[in-house]
Amino acid sequence: MPISPLREEPRNQRAPVIRTSNEFILLEWLKSTGRLIEREHQESEYLNEVEEISEMIDLDDIPYDHDDDDSDMDIEA
Repeated sequence: MPISPLREEPRNQRAPVIRTSNEFILLEWLKSTGRLIEREHQESEYLNEVEEISEMIDLDDIPYDHDDDDSDMDIEA
């Protein structure tokens, strides 16, 4: 079993830098123990169905009121 570079250091002292040669790499450990499982490639259904945004939204169906403002509201002070 590899020796972990993690160790306890006093709070009031600066911790030393961990050397890369002693670095414990989690992914390598997962691979070596057979715990890292590669994902199966899955194509999303929505990527195969390309639809233009203009087809999704029909602009003629959306009412637009040019007089839609707040000027006719009574503002009380």
